[in-house]
Amino acid sequence: MINLRCVKSYCCEDISLIENYDKAINDTTQKWDCHHRLEIDMNLSYKELKESGLYLNRPASELIFLTHSEHQRIHKTCQNPMTGKTGILCPNYGRSPSEETKQKTSESMKKYWAQKREQVN
Repeated sequence: MINLRCVKSYCCEDISLIENYDKAINDTTQKWDCHHRLEIDMNLSYKELKESGLYLNRPASELIFLTHSEHQRIHKTCQNPMTGKTGILCPNYGRSPSEETKQKTSESMKKYWAQKREQVN
């Protein structure tokens, strides 16, 4: 089961395009959370995503549904559910990035997702 209202604030497209949507919508026994891929792929924090303008209204390709327990594990360790690596403490947990880092991250992510969109088209 998923929180549709919350997911719709994260995704600017049809939420059925988010990876694992079918599993999440059909599972009545577990809670499913919508998670930003950039937190997994680029090891960015929630705070960094918000400050870079990459948190809300994102394309479905940037999001994934994870079970609540998987989502919790990611935030307690930097576990990557795609590779199964666990037990690594997040190296930057609790540290605020500099303004320069925020700007570079924002520019880099915009370029990255523009290239992804071009590949799809």
